[in-house]
Amino acid sequence: MTSSPGSGAEVIGISADSAHRQCQFAEKERVGFPMIGDESTAICRSYDVCGRLLGMAQRVTYVIDAEGRIEAVFHHELRIARPRGERARALSRSR
Repeated sequence: MTSSPGSGAEVIGISADSAHRQCQFAEKERVGFPMIGDESTAICRSYDVCGRLLGMAQRVTYVIDAEGRIEAVFHHELRIARPRGERARALSRSR
């Protein structure tokens, strides 16, 4: 998913991997949005996505409005290819 035209939204990927590994992933997968390496897991902990089992970060999408409020949360550890329509609806509600 890239930024949604006309929504004012920006997509940012965050992973507990190193910045170097994030760059490799972004290049290989041709990711169309910025990626942040959170090796210290400070961001992951702030958003409560550090996995309780095995300590791995969960796959979660947050829609955050212009005032910084979380408008929608999509957990998709098992469903990586989550329907885009759900996120698009959440983006349109957060305008």
